[in-house]
Amino acid sequence: MPQTPESLVVITRYLNNPDDMDNRLFVEKFRSESSDNEKYFIEVERVWNLSSAASVLESIDQKQSIKNIKIALGQYSSPNKYGWWKGIAASLFVLVLGYWIYSQATKVTIYTKTTAQHQVDSVKLADGSVIILAENSELKYPDKFDSNREISLIKGQAFFKIAKDPKHPFKVVMDKSSVLVLGTSFNIKITKSTIDLGVITGKVFFTPFDNGSTSILTAGQALTYDLEKKEFITKTAQNSDSWLTKELVFVDTPLEEVCKQLTDYYGTEIKLQNANKAHKKLNAIFKYQSLDQVLETADLMRDTNVLFVLIGQGMQKRQLQDLALKMNLDNVSFLDPVPKAEVFKFIFASDMGASVLKNVDTFKTVYSNKTFDYMACKKPIFMAIDGVSRELVEEADAGVFVEPENPKDFASKV
Repeated sequence: MPQTPESLVVITRYLNNPDDMDNRLFVEKFRSESSDNEKYFIEVERVWNLSSAASVLESIDQKQSIKNIKIALGQYSSPNKYGWWKGIAASLFVLVLGYWIYSQATKVTIYTKTTAQHQVDSVKLADGSVIILAENSELKYPDKFDSNREISLIKGQAFFKIAKDPKHPFKVVMDKSSVLVLGTSFNIKITKSTIDLGVITGKVFFTPFDNGSTSILTAGQALTYDLEKKEFITKTAQNSDSWLTKELVFVDTPLEEVCKQLTDYYGTEIKLQNANKAHKKLNAIFKYQSLDQVLETADLMRDTNVLFVLIGQGMQKRQLQDLALKMNLDNVSFLDPVPKAEVFKFIFASDMGASVLKNVDTFKTVYSNKTFDYMACKKPIFMAIDGVSRELVEEADAGVFVEPENPKDFASKV
């Protein structure tokens, strides 16, 4: 995009009204096309800022200013013949000191944050934005922002919760692709061949490559961009942040898509044995576990040889650990998260598995993903979920039904 009178007009319109998204997108694209364009914009912005402050000059006392300059240059008489030189030296010292202070204050340091396998970490940026990195990810970010808020996701996956600033859009660079937002939350996953973008709240602008057309996504929308074919498909943002929330929600989702998401979540390929059922849809919510009933059951079974093992890092873990400590339970063990492939080792080592949810009518229409894990390992199931999950277990004779949130019933059937 050349530096034409038309581009100058749009830039000045943008500087006059930074909230206009059309002008903002034009300017962002213009600046990203070349270093010359970026320098051109900075110079126009500098002139604009100076002109906006020009009214201040009207209040300056010109005669006094000229007098002060002459004094600094030593043009007024002084008993010391070297007075003029001292004045210039002092002025130079002030200028050098001022420049040094300015350069230190505006100096930007770039940090790199990386995560190892099974490690999740977070970064809070200077503007208040928060980024949560998944395992095996890398992020580059500055210690402070100037007129541009820009960071780089080098590899892996991250969840972004961006502080809103209408005058300074936030940009995430991924090699030649970029995401531009004002203030929103979204998830990005990068692989060797694709970029997955899912928007949780707000609006996101995705540009696949230099001079590429920009796509706009709103809350609940997502896309997968093929880096080799340079094409993308749009979809819903369903479960795009499941690696963080540890929740899977399926609403009228075709089984073929369910298998794809489960494959991505567990890191193990899952396929339908009967391709004719690929069009069938699933409604399931794998969350809202009522695990406090497990602790209450453990309390009733203190004098037995039953050990309850809870694995993972859910939102309830700290609360459950505090409760177990308060109840002085020695028959409950909490383990840290393990890779999906290793979960089955613990299931095989157990005598039985439990699937529990709150006693809510909504859950009578959902399946717990743990249930299928237990069935795959041929372990008996304590099903504390009524409805279709109960029917599944009872018809397969794969376990017993336990009344949800009834520890006494749980204990008696164990």
